[in-house]
Amino acid sequence: MLRGKERDRLLVQIVENSPVSMVTFDENFVITYANKFHSRLYGFGREQIIGEKVFMLSGAEDPESFYRGAAAMAREHGIWRGEDERCKQDGSRFPSSSSITLLNDDEGHFLCFFEASREIWDRTEREEKLRRISYRDPLTGVANRRAFNEAYEREWIHARTRRLPVSLLM
Repeated sequence: MLRGKERDRLLVQIVENSPVSMVTFDENFVITYANKFHSRLYGFGREQIIGEKVFMLSGAEDPESFYRGAAAMAREHGIWRGEDERCKQDGSRFPSSSSITLLNDDEGHFLCFFEASREIWDRTEREEKLRRISYRDPLTGVANRRAFNEAYEREWIHARTRRLPVSLLM
């Protein structure tokens, strides 16, 4: 069993070499730490990001509201988890599976927020492909009954709320 400095060195190596982006930020949403993988994923060097607001990582329409809401959830429940859009240094965006954890010391005093995020392009592309397949006949490419039912429901609600007629062509 590792103790003291050996354990601390091992933990540093684990965090630094993790294949997940890890950052910490304070109560003012200022980034205080970023691991190596964060630089590879987002494109920011540590010297560029430490001391900056964490909002710059979000691809949300209102990044500040996104982070304030996620931090509030982490304060209340200990952790926030979700899928969201992130923004790289070059401005490109990517889907992410993320978590924000509240870290307190042994006495319950705030230490920092810890965020872990990873890119999920592969999964979102697979899900989109499955969605497309589930709505189209694989041989003809024509919309199937599921697509029809959803379109019909959507149009029926639209017509009812606006008091418009509905036509169906077969």
